[in-house]
Amino acid sequence: KKSSNGLYGSTVLQLKNGLKVTLLPTEVQKDRISFSLNMLGGKSLFPDSHMASLDDNVLGLFLSNSGVGEFPNTMVGKMLAGKQLSVSPSIGNYTHSINGSSTRKDLETAFQLAYLYFMEPRFDEEEYDKGIQQIKTLLPNLYNNPQYYLQKNLYETAFEPGRMLMIDDAVLGAASLETLAADYRQMFKDVTGAELIVVGDFDIDAVKPLVLKYFGSLPKAAKTVPELNVHSNDIYADGIRTVDFTTPMQVPSVIVYQIYNVKTPYSLEKEMINSVLQSVLQMTYTETMREDEGGTYGAQSQAECGYIPVGMKELMIYFQTNEAQADRLRELASEGIRSIAENGPDAEKFAKAISNMLKTIPERRETISWWQNAIKFYNETGIDVDAEMESVINAITPADVKAVAAEYLNSGNFIEVVMRPE
Repeated sequence: KKSSNGLYGSTVLQLKNGLKVTLLPTEVQKDRISFSLNMLGGKSLFPDSHMASLDDNVLGLFLSNSGVGEFPNTMVGKMLAGKQLSVSPSIGNYTHSINGSSTRKDLETAFQLAYLYFMEPRFDEEEYDKGIQQIKTLLPNLYNNPQYYLQKNLYETAFEPGRMLMIDDAVLGAASLETLAADYRQMFKDVTGAELIVVGDFDIDAVKPLVLKYFGSLPKAAKTVPELNVHSNDIYADGIRTVDFTTPMQVPSVIVYQIYNVKTPYSLEKEMINSVLQSVLQMTYTETMREDEGGTYGAQSQAECGYIPVGMKELMIYFQTNEAQADRLRELASEGIRSIAENGPDAEKFAKAISNMLKTIPERRETISWWQNAIKFYNETGIDVDAEMESVINAITPADVKAVAAEYLNSGNFIEVVMRPE
């Protein structure tokens, strides 16, 4: 193995099996250690026909009911009694990982558990069936919940069919433990492209041997990391796509989602400008939709900017209101972003958004998750977010925010879902 100095005073190990390990001791949170073993792939490794078996509900309940290795779930619970740790696999559309946290004392047990989730996952028919039965019991309630149909229409409007599934009887019927088990084993078959990050209150010399013992013994990485398989039907579809539907409700209300998206290469500047736009819009909607119109308890604006599987930024606006004011508020939601695209952001709101963003950074630096995410982000993008974020935010101008609002409006990509009472 090789050792070198890494970001923020971390130690980087290159293990013989090909695994890259970053160890960062920090006392920002006393007696807390967090770790993640991250890999690219996730559900993207498998065809549309496997998505029912990898549905988040099916997977989530299976993992929460499942033991590991030869130990059933109940036994694992007893073995971990009195210990302060949590370890769990996670499977996303384009990534899969094993994540854990613990105290100093229980770190070796957490590493043991992570090793078992990788090498000896447990696929017990009884534990799997328990999860399926739990979902079946919940389905009648879901079918009576308007939010279920809102989510269903959102998926069907925003994505081409095949991969983004809503849980229902058909998904449960198509799901199988055999497929889930085969796909899980495929994801965690070796450490190709994998990176382990350990951050927290620990001593490097004490943790290194544990890392070698439990992660150095995982199956060797292949010489080349395969290209990420990008599926067009789990990324927002292009074009203007809208649906306006009715559904039975016990308490009548109207819920509206409006989503803008632009496919564009990622940069930290773009992400921060997007966040300023979101913050300014949030303040605008509080004034226009809640205080002036009194039509909603509050509209939510949410901005995202990502690079896996493709560079994309999005802006989502969500609000709940009454039937009489719904269409007026839809206009105000569109008007909020149009006004910024034409005239730029209100100076006071812009200054407040910048100030609020800068204010949160020192607080976030006092958490393990800030440093863990910063290392992961650097490994994936080459950007040192801790060193650059403040200067990037300080360099943002009102013209930048005006330009991104115009970019959304001119993109030709707009999704709107309106749910009204029947």
